[in-house]
Amino acid sequence: RPALTGQGHGRAFFKAILAHAMSTFAPCRFRLTVARFNNRAMRLYEGFGFTEQSRFEQHQVMYCVLVRSVG
Repeated sequence: RPALTGQGHGRAFFKAILAHAMSTFAPCRFRLTVARFNNRAMRLYEGFGFTEQSRFEQHQVMYCVLVRSVG
């Protein structure tokens, strides 16, 4: 919902997503893909300890693959 962007809810929302994924799947690491131009999302994910593992381009858009170990 674009009307909700930029209001500071991203951190709490993403924290809930990670908690749900942990309790449901018990992963040893998380992996996500984000468009490189999405600076707000990149800052959010990096703030949660995700680091860039690789990049790729698709349809003239650069994407970053970010990972974070659990534990």
